[in-house]
Amino acid sequence: HEGLHIMVARLVAKSITDKEIANLKELLKKRADLAGDDARLPGLTLEITQSIVCASHNRYIRLLFNTLARTSRASRTVFESPVYFDPEIQVFFERLVEAFERRDPEMAALLVTRVFESGSKGYLNAINLWAGDLP
Repeated sequence: HEGLHIMVARLVAKSITDKEIANLKELLKKRADLAGDDARLPGLTLEITQSIVCASHNRYIRLLFNTLARTSRASRTVFESPVYFDPEIQVFFERLVEAFERRDPEMAALLVTRVFESGSKGYLNAINLWAGDLP
């Protein structure tokens, strides 16, 4: 999955619109405000990941991630839920949006690479949320 996520991050950095960046920033602000709201945080986190994948403006990528979501959903467990509440996920998303705003595909790719290198279960689960239910 790492290569796919890196490719998506690079593509989004090149294709994201100012409106999509503003939307992601607003979603991240809402997410920061929801710290501790165990009922609403997972849904908002998923909305952020969906927005990132949609910002690729690539139908194939969206279909691929939808397929991955459907095939991997059965293997998800309740033990993954803490990812939504990990404060480092917020930092990861904020840095990623900064790379997108700078239109810096190399920085976006580096952030994703570092997440995979860190071996952090929370980070990896956040990245895998990109495979959420996309429109």
